[in-house]
Amino acid sequence: MIRTPSLFLCALVLSLAVPAAAVAQPYVAQQYIVTQAPEIVPSPPRTILVDPGNAGVVAQFSPGDSPEYLVAENDWPSGWYVALGVGLVKPHINSGITSGAPVSAALPTAMHLPIAPLDWTALPDVKIGYRFAGGQDELRVRYQGLFSQGRQFFADFDAWGSGVVHSRLDFNMIDVDYVSREFINWAMGPAPARFLDILFGLRTGNIFFDSNGFGNQVIWQGMRNNFVGIGPHVGVDYSRSLFGPRCGVYLLVDAAGLIGSLRQDFVDVRFLDNGSIAGGRLRRSDCIGVGNLQLEPGIRVLPLADPRFRVSIGYTWQRWWYVGDTFDSNADVTIQGIMFRGEFTF
Repeated sequence: MIRTPSLFLCALVLSLAVPAAAVAQPYVAQQYIVTQAPEIVPSPPRTILVDPGNAGVVAQFSPGDSPEYLVAENDWPSGWYVALGVGLVKPHINSGITSGAPVSAALPTAMHLPIAPLDWTALPDVKIGYRFAGGQDELRVRYQGLFSQGRQFFADFDAWGSGVVHSRLDFNMIDVDYVSREFINWAMGPAPARFLDILFGLRTGNIFFDSNGFGNQVIWQGMRNNFVGIGPHVGVDYSRSLFGPRCGVYLLVDAAGLIGSLRQDFVDVRFLDNGSIAGGRLRRSDCIGVGNLQLEPGIRVLPLADPRFRVSIGYTWQRWWYVGDTFDSNADVTIQGIMFRGEFTF
């Protein structure tokens, strides 16, 4: 009877120890082996477009983007470039130039010589510039020049009858500009890619014209007008793709104000009513201001796979005001016609 409690206690201890041993068993970690790397989805391919409005402008878009709604990359070809152009133009001189007073005390009247219509002529246009890295900024030198002449017969040139007038125009212009190129993308709806060149710098110009007349009473009348000046020059060149990625339209607008020297010369030699000959010379000079405006709409095309080459054709119009402006004279020069250009970036 004395051992009964001891056996009962031993049985109780064993019953409690078995679950505890089961709980105290060590944890065996599960091992997982990766037999295949996760799939990497490549980015969708990007398409390159070259906008003809500004040769070499590269824009990229993904298949989900609209081709007409591009984000421009800074991938314009940088380096030296040259653009050669030639225009077939018709210049015109609107002249109200007069000597104001007789060039000699022996002559009865002042001299006013008309300008003969000028012939169609070539207008060379040469640009040499350097585009900085990224192609959005450049320095550029531009030259334009022309020479034209014309002859006209007048049935009543002077008091004694008919005569002939021969006129000439010599025009030269040089620009030195800084050009900043901007990509324009409006947020309201799909639209073709648009680009804008903003340029500013200096323009220097020389406009020379003269006229010489010969008649029955007039032995020789001559007028010469020469202006040389310099001043600020600003302009914009807006372009956009139109007929696909290799053809676009453009509009060039620029203006300048020049300050410079004007010199006018007059010669008048004629028969007087009594049969004698009288003549004289007159020269005068002044400092004047001249205004200039140029407009040129046209089409630009990328004819080759190389985006560094482009061609353009457009209508050019330019007016030079006050090139012969004095207290009693005035003159304007207008040049208009068709312009062809080709540009290549080295």
